[in-house]
Amino acid sequence: MAKCEFWGEFLKILEQDIKKPFKEKYYLFRQFVENVYGKDIIIVDNSKGIITLKRILSFIPSEEIFPILIVKDVRNWTTSAQRKHGGNAVKRYIRWYIENKKFYSLFKAIKNGIIMGYEEFALNPEDAIKIVCGKIGVDFDERMLYPKNSHRHSVFSNRMRYVSYKKENISYDYRWFTNNSICFANLLLPFVMKLNKKLVYSNGLHKKFEQ
Repeated sequence: MAKCEFWGEFLKILEQDIKKPFKEKYYLFRQFVENVYGKDIIIVDNSKGIITLKRILSFIPSEEIFPILIVKDVRNWTTSAQRKHGGNAVKRYIRWYIENKKFYSLFKAIKNGIIMGYEEFALNPEDAIKIVCGKIGVDFDERMLYPKNSHRHSVFSNRMRYVSYKKENISYDYRWFTNNSICFANLLLPFVMKLNKKLVYSNGLHKKFEQ
């Protein structure tokens, strides 16, 4: 992190005000970003923690922040988790349900909260991005379809996700189509599938996956 030309410079500033409250540190960061990229830049924080989001919402005016909840289809999420860590599909479904239920409860109370299905975004990125642009009040630009056009400075992430050949466009992993272990969970946990449909396909961009 210290070796990054972006974070390294900000750390030097932060070290001088390390004891300041979170709110003041956040505004220091915002000012730093404006100094580096200009005032027209939009800061996108792709962290996934509810606690951090609540802290930011406690002092940022609602009209200045547009939280986006991107939810992956439980069948896709479970297949990915099983490939990495193993585990029972039913338990994975329940964990997905509990975590996303918490996020959904929070987002219902946020004025500018946006819910977007991962499948909608990955399989129909142009329409999905146009929906987001419309809600946050910015013009759509075709360059938004290509991740390589963004300025990415990740603190905690898998850096291999962002190697050049993977940043050319947005792709989708269809491997869950052949995962037979999720069939029983689909039948056993209809309440999970109901929330899955509500969160992942709320914009109607890919109805063929709503089964």
